[in-house]
Amino acid sequence: MSSSIAIPEPPFPALIPAGWTSSGTARSRFAEGLADESLIKQIEAPALTDSLLKLRKQFAEIQLGSEYFFQALDFLNWTELDSRKESPEGNQRFHVLLSGLLLMRKANISGSTCLPWEILQTQITGSLLNSGFSANELSPDRWQKWLLTSYGTETDSDPVSVENSIFSENNSLLYF
Repeated sequence: MSSSIAIPEPPFPALIPAGWTSSGTARSRFAEGLADESLIKQIEAPALTDSLLKLRKQFAEIQLGSEYFFQALDFLNWTELDSRKESPEGNQRFHVLLSGLLLMRKANISGSTCLPWEILQTQITGSLLNSGFSANELSPDRWQKWLLTSYGTETDSDPVSVENSIFSENNSLLYF
């Protein structure tokens, strides 16, 4: 007598696509019904670039689900006003902020509220290199400033921007 159970293959292909698609989502259905182009641009899910697809895959490999990736991506798309298209530095800033958010979220899931800056910087560097950035493109000396200032602004001279940041720093530890 065997204890194994034979599970037949389903007679139809999987309904869930393997890659990210915005077709069929509630957001895209809602946008289809709108007549106002400015609202459609605000609501539509953005297409993922090759580097963002690679970044998504990396975070999937460390067991951080797509839900967190797309929540962070939506948050940054709303607060950063699509700065990644403006310049190579804006693109790098966007990827650093996304990687930082996701890495701090992963640490939070593991029970930590902070990470040493050196460790976070090393992890962000690895993520960016694996996403298609070259080492000579990276400017890690600016990353901590980007993470510690309020999202949506690149200056830390405004005291409100530091207060509104979701990260804080104390003794080389970044807190989420």
